[in-house]
Amino acid sequence: MSKRGVGLLLILTAAIALGALFQDFRFDQLIAAEQAAVTGFDQRVADLEHAIDTLAGSRRAALASGEMPSDWLNRVSPSIADAEAALTRERNAATDAPTIAALDAATTALSEFKRTDGTGVVQGIHEGLANARTAYRQRSDASLKQLGQLRLGMNAVAVLFTLAVAVYFGRASTVLGVREPATTAQMFRDLPPAVKAAPISAAPSAITPTTSAGSPPVVVHAPAHSTSSSHRPSANLAAAAELCVDLAKVLDADAVPALLERAALVLDARGLVVWAIDGDNVRLRPSLSYGYPDKVLAKLRPLQIDADNVTSLAFRSLQPQMMNGASMTDSAALAIPLLTGGGCVGVLAVELRHNRPHADLLAVARILGAQFSTLITPSEDLARTASSS
Repeated sequence: MSKRGVGLLLILTAAIALGALFQDFRFDQLIAAEQAAVTGFDQRVADLEHAIDTLAGSRRAALASGEMPSDWLNRVSPSIADAEAALTRERNAATDAPTIAALDAATTALSEFKRTDGTGVVQGIHEGLANARTAYRQRSDASLKQLGQLRLGMNAVAVLFTLAVAVYFGRASTVLGVREPATTAQMFRDLPPAVKAAPISAAPSAITPTTSAGSPPVVVHAPAHSTSSSHRPSANLAAAAELCVDLAKVLDADAVPALLERAALVLDARGLVVWAIDGDNVRLRPSLSYGYPDKVLAKLRPLQIDADNVTSLAFRSLQPQMMNGASMTDSAALAIPLLTGGGCVGVLAVELRHNRPHADLLAVARILGAQFSTLITPSEDLARTASSS
């Protein structure tokens, strides 16, 4: 993923986390408001029940003292009107049908209470109020349950997304953590700008007399050196000439490691790898190497010849490639195509000890590449030799 994509993912994660916290706070407010509404409704219903009991007791006392019912009704009519108004307010504020129906029944019983002196009427008012309280609580419980489920689901989504992002970055950091520094194998995998080259008909090849393209590379470990990144030595032409002579006389694979070391010294290289074209003519494989530890070489993967890296680019373009170091501490790199009469059979990839190559290093590297190409024999020639013998 690109840096922009990572940034957008982190912003999205932060936005989801903050949104989850805000909605969690809102859910707390909604739950508290619902609980407060139930408590308030219960209190108002209890006040109405107390008012009805007071009116019923007043009526019984008036009738026992011989007071006319009409006189009593005129005297308590303001209290009855207050009770009716309270029932009307609760009925208008209710949102669920069961609560509304229960309040309507209580209102009807209160109207009957003004006309008759039956204890059943008072009981009907109390039953209506009790049913309204029960229905209101049931509606509130259902609402609280729904809020709890929504809250749980929202938090679960936020947590799962955050965990997924954490796992993704954890795996990415693990992969990045095992990579070698830029001064080792990275120069073979860095992506330069894409270059379109004409089709290349390079014959499949193998390494002779050293090793075949599919075999593990011959490895020579370099001694430790301490060289400034800004040092730009010129090539030792005399040493290069002697090396070319010795490369031309190679008959035994045992002589190759020493020649690789000498090539690295001539080019003042930190390390080098000879990549050979595979039998399927679509991949380059490391066949010879110098200067890199085994753990680095074990991570070198075959390179597709159409990939966007400096080694594949040199193979496709049939032209040497040079990549300067991005900073004073980064190494420069050279990739020299190994050309024969049958086409390009491999690439000599060189990691220099300095970040800017000297002008004559590229030319010397091309000379050495021409000599190394003599060690790579097209597989068709090998097959022809094997069949004739």
